[in-house]
Parts: sequence; C-alpha cells; structure tokens
Amino acid sequence: MSNTLPPEECYQHLGFPTFDSQGAFLEAADWKRVVDSKLLADMRQRTIWQRDLGGQPLVDHGFVIGKVPGLRLDGEQVNRLLTALDEGLAAGCRDVGDWQVRKLLKKS
Repeated sequence: MSNTLPPEECYQHLGFPTFDSQGAFLEAADWKRVVDSKLLADMRQRTIWQRDLGGQPLVDHGFVIGKVPGLRLDGEQVNRLLTALDEGLAAGCRDVGDWQVRKLLKKS
C-alpha cells in the first residue's frame, strides 16, 4: 500500500481552489519547464507568457496553485529583450552560453 496521496487529493486537503476552466491560464508543468531554463527558446517563451498571461492562474491537476508572474518591464524593454532572443536563436545559439560566446566573438 502506497502512502502517497494523488496530487488532486493533496491540493484539495491543502485548500487550493479548483480551476473553473474559464479564462486564460497556464499549466504549471509548462511554467516549470521554462522558469529556470537557460535555453533561449524557453527564455523567449517565458517572456511571452509573462507579458501575455501575467496574473493569470497557474493550474496543476485542475487546481489553481499560483499565478503567472507579470513582467516588470515596459513595452519597449520587452521588445528589446524579445528581439535579442530572436537574434540569438536566428544565429543558431541554443542557450545563454552560446549567445555570450557569439557576442564576445562579434566584439573581437
């Protein structure tokens, strides 16, 4: 016999609200995948989600476990960040390390 409760039961016992399936939201597993990633594509996706879904529910197994953090950047700063990420991706850079090496070589 397992001592592990299913996630739905844990969330219910801990008092997390159920998601009513109305409005925009983000799956917590998707957020977790990109939140600490150093991959440029993930960083780009994270920025877009924060811009477009900031303040919307993070949902796991049908329960609201948090909110997507919003960006603390203005529109111009967000555009500059996304442009830089797009340029890195277009140049074939996969992660932050590739991007930094490319920028250093470009300065030489």
